[in-house]
Amino acid sequence: MHTTPRRFLLNQLTLLAMTAVIWLLASCATPTQSPVTAEAPADQPYGDTHSYNGTVGKRTATFTLTWQSDGNVLGNYQDLADGPGMTYQLKGNNTRNGELVLTEYTAGKQSAILTLKKSLANGRITWSGKMHNTDGRVWKVSFSRRPQNDEEINDCCCLQDRRAADRWVGEFFHV
Repeated sequence: MHTTPRRFLLNQLTLLAMTAVIWLLASCATPTQSPVTAEAPADQPYGDTHSYNGTVGKRTATFTLTWQSDGNVLGNYQDLADGPGMTYQLKGNNTRNGELVLTEYTAGKQSAILTLKKSLANGRITWSGKMHNTDGRVWKVSFSRRPQNDEEINDCCCLQDRRAADRWVGEFFHV
């Protein structure tokens, strides 16, 4: 079977594009740890507690989250309009890099589910998404903090590069 020059060029460009995407994704890959050292290094956010400022709907809130080595996240937040006595408990999981699902508890009872995505904007690590209350109300949620080191910035940037590469591949190959 004879390949036309145009078809040959298209095949070569496709191969080049696939190679570039694979290289981009591979450069963002997180190195795996050996089984002997399964605990997360101290400089990673797992096991660390971070404070964030943000909003729930149009109301100002402060969040405190502790990232555990198994991917679980524990914490709480205060809606500043409710006063200092009202604290909502949060419990969830960092389901995949850059995605967070939290369950909100009010007085020990589940009251909402938060689905959040991570980004880096204006020099801040930001989690944003929606809160789906058990009574049917839905609120926009966003909270952020300044990164503590370059590794956190690189992690966010690499995550955004991966998402852009996934979108590009989908558009290019009509997936």
